Amino acid sequence: APPSMSVCVLVIALLEAPAATVRSLHRLAGANLLGTVFVAACLCLILIYSILDLIRKGPAKDYDPWTRSKPRTSALFFTGIAVFAFEGGSSLVLPIANSVSPADRDRLKLNLILCVIGISIFYALFGAIVYATYGKNVDVIASKVLEKSSGGSSF
Repeated sequence: APPSMSVCVLVIALLEAPAATVRSLHRLAGANLLGTVFVAACLCLILIYSILDLIRKGPAKDYDPWTRSKPRTSALFFTGIAVFAFEGGSSLVLPIANSVSPADRDRLKLNLILCVIGISIFYALFGAIVYATYGKNVDVIASKVLEKSSGGSSF
């Protein structure tokens, strides 16, 4: 049986507590890289299972990409998700932009724009594939759907 939520929270707290004592952010670079790789791997795994389910079972029965029943609500919902996805960006970009030499700022701006566009395209494709696979009843946390419909509960 999987561990309870209380056990998970306790383990995470015990693992994160030492990080709170670190005074130099440079020392957390390895943990940041590990976390980024872990999140990317999880997103890829969810995408792979979604694509495999889409290939095996076809689109969800209630999948309708052209629904126009509540376009304003959908647009506001999408905008809210987009803002949430990039909410931490400005607190990171502004100090970095201030520390970059003036000669490199144009390059930084181009890289930032390309990165935001790339992430936006990934999120849109990710959402479209998961929605096509699991339909309108997809949970906000896509991995919950995997547990119900595929071998996702085994990972």
